[in-house]
Amino acid sequence: MTGCMWSANFGALTDGLYEQEVGQQDSGTSQWNGIVDEFRQPVVTKSKYQSRLELEAETKDLDDEDEDEATGVSEIRFWSDYSRVFYHPRTSQRLPDVADYEHADGDWVSGRDAFTKYNEETELMEDSFRFFVEECDNPQGLQVINDTASFGSFTHSFLSAFRDDFTKLPCWTFSLLSDSVPGSLNVDEPRGIAKAVNDALCLQSLNELSTLNVPIQSPLAWESGPWLEDITLKRDAPYHTSSVLATHIESITLPFRVGAPAIPVPTSFPRYFTSGPTPSTLSSFATLSTTTRTAILFTQYAKFMDECTKQYAHVVQQMGLEMDDVKDLRDTLRALEDEYRGDDHTFDSDDNDEGLGEDE
Repeated sequence: MTGCMWSANFGALTDGLYEQEVGQQDSGTSQWNGIVDEFRQPVVTKSKYQSRLELEAETKDLDDEDEDEATGVSEIRFWSDYSRVFYHPRTSQRLPDVADYEHADGDWVSGRDAFTKYNEETELMEDSFRFFVEECDNPQGLQVINDTASFGSFTHSFLSAFRDDFTKLPCWTFSLLSDSVPGSLNVDEPRGIAKAVNDALCLQSLNELSTLNVPIQSPLAWESGPWLEDITLKRDAPYHTSSVLATHIESITLPFRVGAPAIPVPTSFPRYFTSGPTPSTLSSFATLSTTTRTAILFTQYAKFMDECTKQYAHVVQQMGLEMDDVKDLRDTLRALEDEYRGDDHTFDSDDNDEGLGEDE
């Protein structure tokens, strides 16, 4: 497994291949005999959950009353705070952090440049990625989960390089769309417009480069329903929403992996069950299908890209995109809309502005 993200987002997770443990920094003799003023960035402390895992605490100990404090939403700073997986040293690919004054979300051009530069400096595709591929006796395919807002164009460049070497290997992508929903933006929201354009570009790219792409809307756009009756879900908390997505993705992809019974619920699972303590196991079954309603997603993005050729043209130009490319993107989205709609004309694409649910 290979994971690419900004270095700061790894939190307290160490990189055993290149970095030393905290407190074991190089203390070798310096060639400079003068006074040295040393400045170090504050070390990110491990979360209580990670500390207890390292101490190999008994499972029953992690079910104590203070588990709420250890894994509560207010205590979560990074995704690694509730990760219970031991990663291979080559898994962590730490990209240089973006400056505070820069905006990485929705910047398609800078994302492509980030991949090109990082691949040149670290030989990502020829070193770490190829290492994992060659570890497989008979690779069956590639599964990618990407945050479109920050890594949409990075994923596009990664898969383009992947296709150069593995033209026939299947690729299954789960793209997490941004919180900028077409139809709810206005001309005074340039960052939101840029993120929505970025989403549309990613949808076009993954349609071309992946065997199957599953776009997943932002949790803030999920519709309420009976599925929320037994849990108290905070849709603005990745700690909560990632558990929902992980459960569905785990179930959907099970036929493509080694068959086995349902795994026990991890001790890091959010305690959002209204019925009481976190159960030891969960019965979950998810299916993945497409219907004519899937066309609504592409309808909204096609209409949005048409608006980008008119009232949002200034934002598109600031993103470094050519207007002809935007028009081609609009036409591609319309073609995808027609493919999913088929012969069903029960909804009018020009008048349909209804929201999309979590299954679309």
